This record gives sequence, C-alpha cells and structure tokens, in this order.
Amino acid sequence: MFFSTSTLALDKVTLSDLRIENTSNGLQAIVGEGRNTTNNVLKNVFVRFNLYQGNTAIGETIDIASNIAPGESWRLQAIINSFKGRPDGYKITDIQVQD
Repeated sequence: MFFSTSTLALDKVTLSDLRIENTSNGLQAIVGEGRNTTNNVLKNVFVRFNLYQGNTAIGETIDIASNIAPGESWRLQAIINSFKGRPDGYKITDIQVQD
C-alpha cells in the first residue's frame, strides 16, 4: 500500500492529513488539507495521484484548487472512479502550481 501524509511542492504548497474516505454520496475520494505557503495568490494548484490495489496501479485522480490566497488552506478532494476497482492505496505523482 502507498500512502502519503505530507508533501512540499516547490516551497509553495503543503499537503497534510491525506486519506481515502467515503463521500456522502457513496463515492470514494482522497481527502485532506492543502495550504499555500507563499506570499502570493496561487491561481491554480493541481495534485495528481495514482491509485493502487496492492502493488497494481488501477487508475488515477486529480484535485484542482483555484485562487488560493497567501497562507490559506483548502479542502483537498480527489474523487475516485471506482469502475476499475476500489483502491487500497495511492501515491502523489505530480503537484503543479500556477501563480
């Protein structure tokens, strides 16, 4: 299983408390908190994940946040498409920031 709990991207974003959780409408999502650690507004933040069952990659998902003010946090929620199966782990594959 692959789980990430905290990530630093380009000294601009931190992620914390990441976990797979069931949403109120029955879907699964990777949820957690993101934070802008800069003194500038971040126009867009893209956080990409690979999804796994054991050691097998079964899909991917993404969270997108926009217009995040300096020091501001956002609730990360990357919805999981369960047509390929329900993952038991994930790995952050990319974090891109547009400021």
